[in-house]
Amino acid sequence: MDEKDISRSATAVRLGINNTPSPQIIENAKLVMSKILAPIEAYYKKPVKINCMYRCPKLNKAIGGAATSQHLLGKAVDFTVQGITVKQVFNDIISGRIKGLKDVLDQCIEEGTWLHISYDIKQHRKQFLVMRNGKYTPTTKEI
Repeated sequence: MDEKDISRSATAVRLGINNTPSPQIIENAKLVMSKILAPIEAYYKKPVKINCMYRCPKLNKAIGGAATSQHLLGKAVDFTVQGITVKQVFNDIISGRIKGLKDVLDQCIEEGTWLHISYDIKQHRKQFLVMRNGKYTPTTKEI
């Protein structure tokens, strides 16, 4: 994981959208990397592949992202872990097997092909959701 991962977007490149983050957004994203992604990599001893982190407003609109998306602030990440199913990562987080992670995250959404986690230093809702057929269902248990 490095700073290039923060704003990488094939969609932005394809559409010619400048997705350059501000210094504050870079700082937010670095917190997500250290507080969320680093413990996950350490737990599995496998690399995390970031699919999406920061999205500028124009890119967020182009992909149909929510107007209140934490991606707009660099406070969210969509990712997978090499060789580990999305469902397993979700279950390991919600069960507390990845120590300390459940208590600091804001949202954790199992979206089928990736996991979405948001982190905000001021807000720890500990909200777990599963998305199926475009609908979000809250859960407090492993799936």
